[in-house]
Amino acid sequence: MENLKISTIIDVGAHYGEFYEEVRRHEFRRKVISIEPTRSSYEILKKYEGCDRNFKALNVALADVAGELTFYEYEESSMNSALEVDSSSSYKLNLKETISSTQCITLDQVIETESLQGDNIFVKLDVQGYEVKILQGLRNYLQSVNLIQVEISINPIYRDASNLPELS
Repeated sequence: MENLKISTIIDVGAHYGEFYEEVRRHEFRRKVISIEPTRSSYEILKKYEGCDRNFKALNVALADVAGELTFYEYEESSMNSALEVDSSSSYKLNLKETISSTQCITLDQVIETESLQGDNIFVKLDVQGYEVKILQGLRNYLQSVNLIQVEISINPIYRDASNLPELS
């Protein structure tokens, strides 16, 4: 990140802030914006705002267009997704509850509202199969993104999930 002169990290699917903690342990002291749509995870994540002026947590989902999105919460909270589990998946998740109207915005909107135009941005995606939809919401500021890290499952877990060939 130092060689690319990264000035801002956008952590999408931040959960409890594990990635934030990791980059801080590795001495990244610049701006981190963590995005987490699940209210219970966001409540834990936002605790960092009080002790780090270069950190901000947002309680929204990301997608290709702004609006509302159905979001599924599973007993294993790190697996929450905008997608339902595929019944043919070998990975079994128990649905905890369904949130029918989670606000969603685009990556372009995050960059605009947080005044990140011109920053050298690193985007980390851990979004349980929704990667392509989120990246489709990055049209106007793609040139600001110097690095994208995507966690993707090789074996499909969710119905209509992104797959590796789509991201290549």
